[in-house]
Amino acid sequence: MDPKLLRQLQAVDWDFPRWNKETTSAIHWYPGTFPSQLPAALIEALSQPNTLVFDPYAGIGTTGLEALRLGRNSWCVDQNPVGVLASYVMSGLVLYKAISLPHMSQDPLTILEEAIFGTKNKVGLLSYGKNDDAEIFSKILSPQPDEMLSTMMSRMPTNWEMLCKWYEKDTLQQIRTTAEDLQMLVLPAFVKLIGMLMISSALRPSCSQTISWGHVADKVLPKTYEKKDFIGVCKKWIYRIRAILARATVVPRDINTSSVCASVSMHDWQSSDRLIRPSRGKSELLITSPPYGGAIDYVRAQRLSLYYLGFSEDDITQLGEHEIGSRRKRFSPQSLTMWASELSNCILDQLKFLTNDGYLVIILPHKDHGREEGAQKLNKVLNDINWQCVFKADRSIHQLRTRQKQTWTRIKRETIEIFEYGG
Repeated sequence: MDPKLLRQLQAVDWDFPRWNKETTSAIHWYPGTFPSQLPAALIEALSQPNTLVFDPYAGIGTTGLEALRLGRNSWCVDQNPVGVLASYVMSGLVLYKAISLPHMSQDPLTILEEAIFGTKNKVGLLSYGKNDDAEIFSKILSPQPDEMLSTMMSRMPTNWEMLCKWYEKDTLQQIRTTAEDLQMLVLPAFVKLIGMLMISSALRPSCSQTISWGHVADKVLPKTYEKKDFIGVCKKWIYRIRAILARATVVPRDINTSSVCASVSMHDWQSSDRLIRPSRGKSELLITSPPYGGAIDYVRAQRLSLYYLGFSEDDITQLGEHEIGSRRKRFSPQSLTMWASELSNCILDQLKFLTNDGYLVIILPHKDHGREEGAQKLNKVLNDINWQCVFKADRSIHQLRTRQKQTWTRIKRETIEIFEYGG
């Protein structure tokens, strides 16, 4: 590693005690997300504009969004449909801001808001389906919006039978009406995807089980049912997205010279299925924070959203079993050894999509949290193929994020390791 770059990395306060308003923020509840300043600092230091940044465990796409915001291209991969939906929608919205043109009509958030919550007769909204801006998203996103919408709706209709167990009856009726309105309206595919994400993100705060994500993951039903304002939650979500986009500093792009800027893939790294890389070729920077052994059930924590997308309980169980390091597996005496092995094998597969002159960045729990076996195994496997650790730093997780009632686990420290081929 270049000495100047090394000094630059050493000067960063990786705890990020101050919030940077210019970065993006989470648009959907998800356990275990890291602050946007973390990938932003790494992307600025380790990549150049217009290069490809790859996150194979993307979650809701924090790394990808920061890459797009900073003028890079992104490839987000995850096995969780909720994370894939969030990554795709926000990538499109960030790019929409980056390529804003004077002739653009109403932005997609406004189209959605007027279609679902406006006072116009629903029939009169059919003209939104001819919105010219829909072509823009087909040029800058992969897959195209029609294809992504088809993927997200592939298991629908919604599993109302399971959802009804979690909501007060009037609240559930609000959810159902909103979902059916979105289904009925003829809207551009990308706008429909925004609407699906809005509904998904509003499900947990509208739920009567409010103790923690762990209770949802473990299927602990509410003891009492409280009426919630689902419509109000959805409107606040739209307001929040507008605020995030308004304050975020986004590098402008020229739509006439830009091809696909953001790619999002749904993929299980432990499957034998072949993953096709984006047309831009290999990435120059891989940044990821893989699932931490025995810490989080990402799939089960999103069961409400998965019910909305049409998943059955059997579907969720099967999807969760393919999740490396799943919290549900922590009772096995060999769970951490298995996690370390699965993690290392998956990283080797992911390295096929990274150039040899690029950087690999892995964020794992600090050794004090009893999961050092993963880092040790990973370092050995990488050293065997000549990928060497050239930078290492510990960081503290903000204490609000360590409370299970919020979005995180009791892990309080992480370690960032940067690897370079032949380093």
